Amino acid sequence: MLLQGQTGTGKEHLARIIHEVSGVSGRFVAVNCAAIPEQLIESELFGYAPGAFTGALAKGRKGLVEEAKGGTLFLDEIGDMPFAAQSRLLRVLAEGEVLPVGGPVPRKVSFRVISASHRPLAALVAAGSFREDLYYRLNAAVLPLPPLSGREDFPWLLARLLEKHSAGGSPLRLSPEARALLLAHSWPGNIRELDNAIAFAAALCEDGVIGVEDLPEQLTLSPHAATEGNDGDGLLAMLTSCKGNVSGGRAAARHRPHHLAPPDETPGHRPAALGGGAFDGRDCSVACAAPHTRRRPGRSGAEIRQLFH
Repeated sequence: MLLQGQTGTGKEHLARIIHEVSGVSGRFVAVNCAAIPEQLIESELFGYAPGAFTGALAKGRKGLVEEAKGGTLFLDEIGDMPFAAQSRLLRVLAEGEVLPVGGPVPRKVSFRVISASHRPLAALVAAGSFREDLYYRLNAAVLPLPPLSGREDFPWLLARLLEKHSAGGSPLRLSPEARALLLAHSWPGNIRELDNAIAFAAALCEDGVIGVEDLPEQLTLSPHAATEGNDGDGLLAMLTSCKGNVSGGRAAARHRPHHLAPPDETPGHRPAALGGGAFDGRDCSVACAAPHTRRRPGRSGAEIRQLFH
């Protein structure tokens, strides 16, 4: 089975679900073919015999293919596998046996293979960088995964991620402005990017409500951040325009419309949570800093600085 889709679309997650519902008794073994150095990939996949090379373990080592015996071998980013390793993998799939590096006798193995790639394998075959015979071994069934921006179930996925990152049984909610911003973003990182954004906001939000100021900065600064025809436009414009600049922030705060001020704040004054009184430059450096550095009551300077490391 071959899973095709952009990075972050959930290929490994889907492969794990397929493994779990298939009823096999063995393990799910995931291999990132792009992360293993070319000179090590054969020993990692197929194992090695005792004394096969300098530095080899005295007892040898079982490869990841054998670790998946009776289970599922997930080959992620199969398109990045070196050409020589492709030849050996093809023999394993064709013969159902694996020969460890330096080993004299092949060993019988039985496992299921699920491969995945964000690159079109057919194009790699045409370019001569991927074996055609291995390609036809792997693509008995091809499942394309759409990008997040093209999924009609985005609101459902968003609700599931809010449930996932809710702490202590207290549900997470989105402000109307934050929800509009999430729906408008293009999500080049797909589900992984959305998951990270919700995890980030969940750690910063108060009372279980995620606002625009809790979201990662790259979302509030994206071209899709500004939406027309809602009361969040002014707030969003102020958050993205001042970028921590004291003079710019002061001007933005001073000219903010009354209807955008929180209940305990009036234009030209700071919130009661910050001590009340008139704004000065130091106030604006806090109120209009990038969302992930904004200070809240009870957060120490050390905690703020820790966010940069």
